[in-house]
Amino acid sequence: MNKPTKVILLFFIVLSFIIAVSGAYSFYVNLHKADNCTEEVKGICSDIKVSRHDRNSSNKHRGDSYYKYTPVFSYEYNGKKYEREYGIHYSEEDKDTFREGKEYVLYVNPKSPRQFIVEGHEEDVDTFAIIGPIVGIFMFFMFVFIYLVVKKKC
Repeated sequence: MNKPTKVILLFFIVLSFIIAVSGAYSFYVNLHKADNCTEEVKGICSDIKVSRHDRNSSNKHRGDSYYKYTPVFSYEYNGKKYEREYGIHYSEEDKDTFREGKEYVLYVNPKSPRQFIVEGHEEDVDTFAIIGPIVGIFMFFMFVFIYLVVKKKC
């Protein structure tokens, strides 16, 4: 195996390992979010961010796209104002889960006030917390397998 091929494969092995670890950490944080977010505050849904995603990049002009809706909350904790995206993206069917301008009860993590959960949505899990570890582990083993195959053949 030549050196550039080895370096590229090792780079992707390390990158996929980092994705798996950061995804696993995100999953861990999401599991314990309800335990850590204990300080009740009032928050306002200040915005609903809408992002368009194309299902197939070659069909951009055929209307083959979908939208994701991400609520943004404004709240104050210990005299400091925060405005944060909720980290959960909602589909077209669930876009009305939150209403812009409406007040909600939030629970803030006192150690990290940028982390919060919305009352009634304690079980919501960030998308990356689920997809990150799965994709990272799959990529890791795939690149290790490729590395071993290429090393054996060369």
